[in-house]
Amino acid sequence: MKQHRLFLKNIFYLVFGLYLTVGVFNLTVDPYGIYNLVVIEGVNNVKPPWDSQERMVKTLRLRNLRPEGIILGSSRTGFGLDPEHVAWKLDSRPAYNLSMANMSVEEKYRLLKYANSLNDLKRVIIGLDFFSFNIYHPDTILNDFLDLASITKDGDTKIPSLVKEFQNTLFSFTAIEESFKTIAYKGKQSRSLYGQQFSIHERGPRVLSNRAFRMYFENLWFPKTNRKFCIYNENKKSKKFEQLGKIINFSIRNNIELKIFINPVHADLLEMIRFMDLWPLYENWKRGLVNLIATINKQKSKETSISLWDFGDYNSITTEKIPLSTDIGKTMQGYIDVAHYKKSVGDVILDKLLTHPNSQKITNKDFGHPINTQNIEKHLNNIKGNQVQYQNENREYLEGVRVLWRKLKDTQKSFPCI
Repeated sequence: MKQHRLFLKNIFYLVFGLYLTVGVFNLTVDPYGIYNLVVIEGVNNVKPPWDSQERMVKTLRLRNLRPEGIILGSSRTGFGLDPEHVAWKLDSRPAYNLSMANMSVEEKYRLLKYANSLNDLKRVIIGLDFFSFNIYHPDTILNDFLDLASITKDGDTKIPSLVKEFQNTLFSFTAIEESFKTIAYKGKQSRSLYGQQFSIHERGPRVLSNRAFRMYFENLWFPKTNRKFCIYNENKKSKKFEQLGKIINFSIRNNIELKIFINPVHADLLEMIRFMDLWPLYENWKRGLVNLIATINKQKSKETSISLWDFGDYNSITTEKIPLSTDIGKTMQGYIDVAHYKKSVGDVILDKLLTHPNSQKITNKDFGHPINTQNIEKHLNNIKGNQVQYQNENREYLEGVRVLWRKLKDTQKSFPCI
């Protein structure tokens, strides 16, 4: 009997020792950059991409940093907008880029409330994407780590949340795997301390763009569950617009300076939107945005009025020529691929949104326009004119790209919502 107890006791000590060793190992390597207890040059000072754990890591980093300004959006704003840009006011620093891939409008709202529960936010910048307003796009909240809000600005601690946090970041098989990846990683830093994502792709922009075309068609515009794209249901209602309204009203109630803009995708992606017969919806989406904001502004004072900037059209930045697949080593000045713009473009956006003195020096005057119910129709007509000009100037090139688009479109029987 004593030997049996001794055996169980030794097994317990062994398992506990291994468990503790794993925790200490992951805490030291810190693959997600959450604890930052030990930084060893060449071992854990540069973290590899942790895209699959993005929501957990960013949520926990947000809690640790407790910023006074945040950026919300998809991977476009994640790559493009710099939370350390000079235009950020001192009273809204530090700022954190909380953007995540395929972020839904509902997730933006939940993250906004969570960030404000940690610290009273002073400024929020939100980038909007056409695909996220498709009522058939899955609105499942992918971020199941918001309950890791174990500490609030009032100092409250939730023990169950802390247990889950440590399990995910220190004692999971995924954490062990990421720690070994971190030790072996010899590449470039994939993200800044303040959440901005860096492009470390070695493939050219044309290859990446062709991949983006397929991804947008199959996963974002026409989700596999139903292959439909609508911005309103049969009752002319949209949960997505309602959620954006909640974001705006929450910001006004909490005295948060809110800046909203439409992301500048490359003109080729705009051409694909037109080719897939989505252009009328793209225009109605912008009409819906200005109408929503106008309705809310009518109910509020002028001091709290919200404006909307549109960078998603044909202009001197979005029409940059994409190198051919044979142009090995050639990169673009403003874009990673047709969907993601670089920091250089994001800096221009921030200069304009935040009315920084640099905005007076910007040479791309046709990039970015404040839109509202008074000028929306004129604005949309101008875009159509620029669209025709782009098509005429790039006719032969676009015909080559449409070969891929036709293959994708031919897989669809019909688009009943369009």
